[in-house]
Amino acid sequence: MEETRRRFSRIPLNFPARLIVDKTEVYDIRELANLSIGGCLVPLDEEIAKGTPCTITIRLTGGLGNTPINIQGKAVRHDKEFVAIQFTKIRPDDLHHLQNLIRYNAPDPDKIEEEINSNPGIY
Repeated sequence: MEETRRRFSRIPLNFPARLIVDKTEVYDIRELANLSIGGCLVPLDEEIAKGTPCTITIRLTGGLGNTPINIQGKAVRHDKEFVAIQFTKIRPDDLHHLQNLIRYNAPDPDKIEEEINSNPGIY
């Protein structure tokens, strides 16, 4: 039933990312497990304490250009294979790119548009 508590749909993505944890640890991620307007799930088997500040950079490739999307967040959960990151701060240009990335890769773009319009903040 956790799915009904979520404000944003999660979509699987095949984009690489870089995760910087607490401004010290850097992890190059081959592919995000999923992404939403409010956060992402990162395949990483490191123990990261809840609330630890993070920066995630999504590297756009192919026809989307090479402009990365930079987002600040915090770790909200981890298990043996994944770390969940909640987004807390994003620049307007990066938010626009994030929204478009999710719209264009979502199975139901109209649902994503509705989520964006009804939740003007990212948290």
